[in-house]
Amino acid sequence: MQAPDITAGRSGLAALSDALGHFRGAHSHLNQSLKDFNDQLGQSTRNAYNILNNEELKAHQRLQDKIKNEQNERALKLQEEGFKYQQMQDKIKNAQNERRINIEAQNIKGMNALRGWQGKQFQANALAQQVQNFNLGGLMQQSDDAQTMMGGNAIRAQSGLLPSSKAKKPPLALPMTRQ
Repeated sequence: MQAPDITAGRSGLAALSDALGHFRGAHSHLNQSLKDFNDQLGQSTRNAYNILNNEELKAHQRLQDKIKNEQNERALKLQEEGFKYQQMQDKIKNAQNERRINIEAQNIKGMNALRGWQGKQFQANALAQQVQNFNLGGLMQQSDDAQTMMGGNAIRAQSGLLPSSKAKKPPLALPMTRQ
């Protein structure tokens, strides 16, 4: 038997082998292209998510800043109101202290005036008693009894209304000297 002619089949196999090689290359190239496309698509998705996240973060940060600003403004207003309230309280306390000081000063002035009048009253009472004693002593001096007269003299002397006999005595005359 004659060997079959396989030359025609070899070239077909070679062509099939070349076609399969090209198919593998195309498959590999398609695989690489799809992988690159997948990577680019993933990167684009990540970028889109990052942009969205950044926008959300910025919006959230703006919201937080707005809330903080409102809280700071409210705290500042409350602090100003507290300061105004404290000033009003200080004015009220100062007015009350001033009134209290004025009342105390008037009380002290009144007490001093009262003490002055009491002192004058005491002096007037003492003077009235001295006059009464002086008059009593004068009545006693008009008595016929010597002891009563001496008692009257003593009472009049103690009354303090008679001029003091110890005040100024007339000078003694100088004794004569021999020359």
